[in-house]
Amino acid sequence: MQSEEIENEIEALKAIYMDDFQMEEGPWKTTGFNITIVPHPSVGSNLNNNNSITNPLEDEGEQNYCAVVLKVQLPSDYPSKLPITTIEKKKGLSNEQIKELQTLVDKKAREKIGDVMVFDLTSTVQDYLLQHNEKPLSFYDQMMLRQKQQLKGKETEEENKEVEEQEVLDRLIEAELKRQKLLKSQTGLSSKSSNSFSVHSDEDLSVGQDSSASSANELTSGENDNLNKDLNNNNLPASLPPAKELPHIMKYVLQLLLVDIP
Repeated sequence: MQSEEIENEIEALKAIYMDDFQMEEGPWKTTGFNITIVPHPSVGSNLNNNNSITNPLEDEGEQNYCAVVLKVQLPSDYPSKLPITTIEKKKGLSNEQIKELQTLVDKKAREKIGDVMVFDLTSTVQDYLLQHNEKPLSFYDQMMLRQKQQLKGKETEEENKEVEEQEVLDRLIEAELKRQKLLKSQTGLSSKSSNSFSVHSDEDLSVGQDSSASSANELTSGENDNLNKDLNNNNLPASLPPAKELPHIMKYVLQLLLVDIP
């Protein structure tokens, strides 16, 4: 036997939704019904033979491109206990959107427990449909959209390739500048050692040569270690892009930088 609260709510829902409200036999001690919901109820929710929603107000710009059926089972102790609700797709929404809508309905039901809530649930559904009431794309529009997405993907791939090539070039330039700096330091050290030799006696010159040579070797070894460390930490790729793929200006810059310092 239905409670007075359930009977009153059902009568109210029948008056609001009329032909879109249908009673349905539910499990024992439950009251079941289905409500077809659309974004614009004043337009109507009847489906034509092509499963598209008819629209007597088409000239006014209001069209129903989506629709669902809210299936409700009210337990005998409703509203103290939550109703069982199920969203059935009728038109216009994806399976992911149906799941999202079901989550919203379940959340609203938990918020309203203890009060009659079916109209609040149908309002939640209608608000969602209004937000997603989008005209479906024609076959031609879908084809053009796919082509546009593919073209955008190719442009993004080319942009990423250019960025990678520029990064490689930057690292090559940095490594070459470090190498040239090392060559300069070694050349300066040799010139300084040669000048010091002229002010020493033959004996001192011999000692100075040994000392300078030792220092030069130590410095050169240290500089080489640092250079190797810098190059190792430079994160150069295992294989560089072919030279022909680099812009001409990049190849020209590399040719200038890779000239050995005399």
